[in-house]
Amino acid sequence: MKHPTILSLGEVLWDLFPDGERFGGAPANFACHAAVQGADVTMLSAVGDDQYGRDAIRFLSAYGIDVSLMQVISETPTGTVGVEVDADGKPTFVIHQGSAWDNLTWNDAIASRIATVDAVYFGTLGQRDLVSR
Repeated sequence: MKHPTILSLGEVLWDLFPDGERFGGAPANFACHAAVQGADVTMLSAVGDDQYGRDAIRFLSAYGIDVSLMQVISETPTGTVGVEVDADGKPTFVIHQGSAWDNLTWNDAIASRIATVDAVYFGTLGQRDLVSR
């Protein structure tokens, strides 16, 4: 049986909880879950040229996700989201502006890859900036 091929497009980020950092972003989380289920997944996002970015690429690679389309942008940091959890366990998110994923740019390699996949998954945060939209 052929494994589905999926391109996951959008935010790759780190959730900053009071007790530590966790890898996240809906498209990145989806990519990891799809890879565990046997899909051939390519992640398309942008990270900064920083430790969070390097760690994100390693994290995705550890799941067997193709990161060849990931863009590293030195001018902007890898995305982060501040997370506070109240006494009832309800989270509040502070999405930091100016993240690398806001500066994702189109190129021929992306066009070639999209032409070969069975499905494209995309998140909403990755569409908030005109550059990446």
